[in-house]
This record gives sequence, C-alpha cells and structure tokens, in this order.
Amino acid sequence: MLPDEAAMHADSVLIGEAEEIWENILNDFLENRLKSRYQAQRFTPMETHYPLVRYDLVNPKKYIAGIIQTSRGCPFNCEFCSVTAYLGSKLRQRSVEDVIKDIEATPHRYILTADDNFFGYSRKEMDRAIAIMQELVKRRIKKTFYVQASVNFTEHEDVLYWAHKSGIKIVCLGLESLNADVIKGKMNKAANVKFVESKYRDVIKKLHKANIIAKGTLIYNNDEETFGSIIDLINDVRASELDIISIRSIIPLPGTALYYRLKQENRLLIKETPENWERLEFIMTHRTDAIQSYDDAIKIRSYILKTLYIKKVLVKRTIRSFLRVKILNGVIFCLANSMANKKTHEFFIGLQKELAEKERVKGK
Repeated sequence: MLPDEAAMHADSVLIGEAEEIWENILNDFLENRLKSRYQAQRFTPMETHYPLVRYDLVNPKKYIAGIIQTSRGCPFNCEFCSVTAYLGSKLRQRSVEDVIKDIEATPHRYILTADDNFFGYSRKEMDRAIAIMQELVKRRIKKTFYVQASVNFTEHEDVLYWAHKSGIKIVCLGLESLNADVIKGKMNKAANVKFVESKYRDVIKKLHKANIIAKGTLIYNNDEETFGSIIDLINDVRASELDIISIRSIIPLPGTALYYRLKQENRLLIKETPENWERLEFIMTHRTDAIQSYDDAIKIRSYILKTLYIKKVLVKRTIRSFLRVKILNGVIFCLANSMANKKTHEFFIGLQKELAEKERVKGK
C-alpha cells in the first residue's frame, strides 16, 4: 500500500502477491543482484499457482491451530476495508481437491481459514464451499473450523447444514454496525443492507439453529454517527444474541477508499510514518462529530468495557452460548476471545489517557 515509504526502511520491496515472483527474488539474493523493487504482474491464479503448504517444516506443538487459505479477493468495495485494494475485486478460489489436501496435511485439530469469505457470495461459489464440506464429511476428516463470512450465506439452508456437518463451529461475520444509516451511508456495505433493519437477529438465529457460534465484528465512529448513537450501538450489541463481540473504532488504513477520502478532505491527523502505523488503533487518526478528542475516545471505550466486558456480562453470555450450541471447546474460545478483547480495550484506554495528558500539557 505504501511502497515508497517501505523502501526507506528496506533493501528491497515486493509489491503484490509473492507466489509467482518469490523464486526470482531468492535467486537474485543468492547471486547478490537483489533489485530495490519487485512488482508482481498479476494476482495469483489460486487454482493453478498456489503451492501446498510445507507442514514438514513446521513444529505443530508451537501453534494452537493451523491456518489455511482457500480463496482471495472480494467483489464488495466497502469504504473502510483494505481487502479489495490488497487482494482484488474478484474472488479467486483454489480447487476443492487442493483445499482438501491442505486440510488433510494440517497436523492440527483446530483450523482457522484466512479467507475473508469462506463461503463466497454467489450461488456458484457457495456450491464450491458445499463441495469442500461434503468431501470433509465423506473422508471423515475430523477437524474444527473457524471461518469468516458475509451474512448473506445464512439465507441458504443447505450451506448451513453442511457447515455444521463438516465441523465449522465458529463463523465470524462482518456486521460493522447495527445502525441502518451507517450501513447505507459512506461505508458502502451493500451486502448487509437487507439484514441490518432487523439488527441481524435472523442471521444469528439461523447460525444458532445450525449449532454454530456467531461472532460479530463492528466498527464505530463513522461519519453518520453521533456520540449518543454510538452509545445506542453498544447497548444494542449487548442486547443481541451474539456469542462473541469484537468492536473497534474505524481506522483509515492506507490503500482504502476511506483513507483517500479523509486525505482529500484534509481530515487526516496522522503523519505517514511507520511509528504511526504501529499506533493506528489508539491515536486520533481523524475527528468526527461523535469523537472530537481523546477524552471522547476514552469515554466510548470505557462504556464498551463496562457494558460488554464486565465479569457478569461475560459469564452470562458464555453460559447462554453453551446452552444454545452445546460446544464446550467453542464456548471456551468465546470466553478467551472476550477476555482478550477486554484486555485490548483496557490497554488502549491507558495509552489514550497518556496521549490526552500530553495534549493538555502541550496546550498549556
């Protein structure tokens, strides 16, 4: 996304995907002729040019779970998201047989998929996902999967059925907001428009009916929001039936349409330096009507903590999830994930308080 900046801190920069150019880079390095810049000429065709993972080079004891990738790219171009810019607007998929080989070779029982949408968007893409899941059942491959998906897959009962049968226990959904004005606004989250009016209740209910844990990721501080509407969002999320809740302030990542819009509007407060990229989660990247200062940001995060992550709420949500889906290891994951989110918010509040104090001292 920022190759010129990267070149200031490295001998050589590779732009794009590595599969078809990595061997050339290694050969150039070995022969002491490393170029300062390499540019991949195309997105890697996943069905023909994606190599199988060398699990013989990995010590499985050092990792809790294995990771596989079955596809790249996304046809949606949500303003805040880097996937389309980074991986392209076309969904590229590996063959069913290659995916099964990778899963069979993975030494871990638990597998995370790195796909931004494992099931795909069209009926054809979902049929391919079904073929993978059916093959897992046919070959009696006993693995537990965590996948990411778009909410639209829950409209297809056969997809939900095979997801449950094949060992998919947790689905992470990019809900982004429960506020219809935000989803229909600058965010451009077209895939969620028809589901947000009900605050995704049917989506979550269908996942639970299929004995699948529902994780929802959400972002706040969008231009359409006020301080009060963010508080309403947090309250609505608590009242939802989600098993895992991940909520963050929106970040204008380099390469996204959001980043370029805010830059054009002269609203970016960050300087383009690696030090700032490390701190994007907690520095003031830009101001909105909702959050004008670090004090505002701290108040929001503090409300998230006391509303979503206090012990009473976490215990209640964990018990409710277990009674609903009866997946003990999945519910343990839910609790661990929630505790990690709690610690993250606590950490960011501490850092933001330091920055707020520095600004006050600087102002004086």
